[in-house]
Amino acid sequence: MPLAGHGLRPTPLRRRTGRPQLKRDPLDGGPTCRGPVTSLSIAHIRRFATAVVVGAASGALCLGVGGRLAMHAFALATARSAGFTVRGSLNVVFAGAIAGAIGGLLLAAIERFLTQRLWLRGALFGVVCYVIAIPGFRPPQPLVFALFAPAFVGYGVVLTVTWERFVRSRRLTSA
Repeated sequence: MPLAGHGLRPTPLRRRTGRPQLKRDPLDGGPTCRGPVTSLSIAHIRRFATAVVVGAASGALCLGVGGRLAMHAFALATARSAGFTVRGSLNVVFAGAIAGAIGGLLLAAIERFLTQRLWLRGALFGVVCYVIAIPGFRPPQPLVFALFAPAFVGYGVVLTVTWERFVRSRRLTSA
C-alpha cells in the first residue's frame, strides 16, 4: 500500500475540515452542558424560590391581613355591615400571599434598577405594586385607594428589608 507510513488516508476515511465534531448526549441529541452554567442555574433557581417564599410571607402579612383591615375600615366608614368570617379572612390572606409571591419575583428581577437606600427602595417598590394593583380595586373610590395604600407601602418595605437580609446572609455563608 503506497499511502502507509506517510500519514495519509484514503479519501472516504478523511475527516471533513471546517465542521467541528460536537459530543452529543444520546438521550436528547443536543450538545452537553456541564460545569459553571449548571451551578449558575441552580443559584438563579434558589434566588427566585427565596423571592417567592419571602414575597408570599410578606404579602400574607401586609397585603392579606392589612387588606382585610382596610376592608373592615371601608365597611365602617361607609356604614355597611363589617362582619368578619374566617373563610373570607383566609381568602383575603391567601390572595395577599399569592400577590406577594408575584411581587417577590418582580423584586428579584428588578432590584438592581432600584435605589440603594433600603427604606426608600421598599417604599418605591410598594408604590409600584400599588399602581399595578389599582385596576383591581372594587369599588373604585378614593376612600378605597386611600385605605389600601399603606398596606402596599408596608408590603414593599417589609419585603425589601427581609429580602436584603436573606440575600446578605446567603452572601456571608457562601463566602
